[in-house]
Amino acid sequence: MNNKMIGCVSAMTMAGVMVFGGFQVPAMAATGGNDGVVRFQKVLEMQKAAGASVPDVTYTYTIVPGIGIGATATSPEVKPGVGTPVVSDVSYTNTDTITQQEVVKTAAITFPEGTFRAPGIYRYVLTESANSNTDITDVDGNVRYLDVYVVNDSDGGYKIDATVFTETAVTPTFDEKTKQPTY
Repeated sequence: MNNKMIGCVSAMTMAGVMVFGGFQVPAMAATGGNDGVVRFQKVLEMQKAAGASVPDVTYTYTIVPGIGIGATATSPEVKPGVGTPVVSDVSYTNTDTITQQEVVKTAAITFPEGTFRAPGIYRYVLTESANSNTDITDVDGNVRYLDVYVVNDSDGGYKIDATVFTETAVTPTFDEKTKQPTY
């Protein structure tokens, strides 16, 4: 897999919104990565709680390696995730400001230096744990798949070039004209 092939995927990773717990905004992308940190947004919808203050609630996450997929003539190899990335919690409090009937917070997935030892696509499974407030009922469907596209770095190491979140494990394919991976 070469840098040119993976570089194309960067264009697909627009700043996106990642939503867990059955909230209404679907997501396909995360931001960041070149610094070893991938960021995603957690949205707390307040549309059905007009006039209410933001509840005190914390969401935690676990991240584990996903299942790899072998390369075919029409799709690149997807490797199981490696290393021990760490996901930050997301906390809301009654002092948070509601904007357009929602509260948006950013979470970070940190990949320690040296996590990646070769270029490729690495798959992780990110799961949101039950929230800390028993008065809030979340909808099921709190699992997302994170594909991390890793390329050679100019200093001889490896860096994250792109990331893609999906609600199901998706097999990337090659565009027939450009031979670049697509979702």
